[in-house]
Amino acid sequence: MSVMQDDRRPLVSVVIPVLNEERYLRQCLEAVLHQDYPAERIEVIAADGGSTDASREIVREYAARDGRVRLVENPRRRASAGLNAAITAARGEYIVRVDGHTIIAPDYVSRCVAHLWGDPQVGSAGGSISPVGETIVGQAVALALRSPFSMGGAPFRHARQAGAVDTVYLGSFRRRDLLEIGLYNASLGANEDYELHFRLRRAGRLVWFDPHIRSHTYTRRTLAALARQYARYGYWKGQVMVLHPASISRRHIAALMGTVCFVLSALAAALGRPAWLCALLGIYALVNLGFSVRLGWPWKGRPAALLPLVFVIMHVCWGAGLLAGLAKALVRRPAHEI
Repeated sequence: MSVMQDDRRPLVSVVIPVLNEERYLRQCLEAVLHQDYPAERIEVIAADGGSTDASREIVREYAARDGRVRLVENPRRRASAGLNAAITAARGEYIVRVDGHTIIAPDYVSRCVAHLWGDPQVGSAGGSISPVGETIVGQAVALALRSPFSMGGAPFRHARQAGAVDTVYLGSFRRRDLLEIGLYNASLGANEDYELHFRLRRAGRLVWFDPHIRSHTYTRRTLAALARQYARYGYWKGQVMVLHPASISRRHIAALMGTVCFVLSALAAALGRPAWLCALLGIYALVNLGFSVRLGWPWKGRPAALLPLVFVIMHVCWGAGLLAGLAKALVRRPAHEI
């Protein structure tokens, strides 16, 4: 039965972790509050992690004029902890995650709920994401993210067919399933969505990708911000690899092996044997330029010209972060915290 044809539509709690999101937060809240799902069956809970910009005031402004919006505190600051705080405060049967810099389509909630309602085996539903760049660097990053060369080909970035996958962007859930598996792992500073989806799959649930569930998000505006982002992604991916070895996929193994090969080749070059490093750098440069030309060919201008550098920053920073995260996790194994 389609949820849109049923008079007993479930209450949906949209949970939003917020930390200094004033640039996009109004757009985010407007998109959430103007869904085609019945307005009286949606509540919005924003968990603020100590924003130093106007984010808290924006949420309070919306809460003052719309009783569906609430603000809760996230003293631990991390998105994972904020999501747990919002879910704990939520009243909805279904939980839909939205980030403060993400703008969801008008039918986003209804499509997510339809999958959860229609198939009890589906534990999370999500869809495709369109990156949007506001600066020249941001536009280059948005171009790069259209290619599997950037992030290894996660389905939500390029897939066009619906089906079961290992993870989706953001995700939507039954509240009871989240309580059963233990909510988000609040010890993680990133990659908490992949880790949660792994535990859902381990519990026998499907993670369902539907390309018609649409949203767009804003990319980093500078190269320095991009470098920090990917170093953080890599670090927490390393932590999750040690915490859940069974979660490692072929694309993760390929990325790890590529990183290790470059490190070993660099060490050999430092010892006076540069042949392997030169060969690897040459192959990488050719592949990088090939993907850059393919992505940049329809466009003219500086965003396309920046693609090779953007790819290098993504790969080098992610790889360095990954090795640091693995080393830290092997010394002190990460735990599951709520």
